[in-house]
Amino acid sequence: IKAYVFGVIPVLATFSVLAVLPQCAHLRTCSLITVATIFANTSLSCWILRCTEGAALKRCAVWNDIAHHIGRTLCHLLWINFHSEDTFTRVMMLFVAPLDAARMSGRVSFKLYISSHVLLTVYRFSNDLLGGAPYIVAVF
Repeated sequence: IKAYVFGVIPVLATFSVLAVLPQCAHLRTCSLITVATIFANTSLSCWILRCTEGAALKRCAVWNDIAHHIGRTLCHLLWINFHSEDTFTRVMMLFVAPLDAARMSGRVSFKLYISSHVLLTVYRFSNDLLGGAPYIVAVF
């Protein structure tokens, strides 16, 4: 959990800057929702670390992972629905988010997350399979 708290800082900073840049005003709402989701997940992790010890920490860590995977999936859906053509956020959602989640790859929740991620990627490019082929192949 500690690794997640410190590892999320660059992603949080990136989306925060994206939310305030005048050139990216059209991405502001989605960026702010993404920042809020990351902040909520990080707050949950900090709360679990502060309030839980011993064997209960392992049990809470599983729920923490599930919450993070749900947050990643919801953000992916958000960006697909509103700004699927934006290259930067496409790379963030297709590659950075799953790589961040791979730290928890030994758990069932990761397998469910990565399955939903692959399905969302195919859905994202279902209208243009030829143009999306490199992304789909890279995700597999």
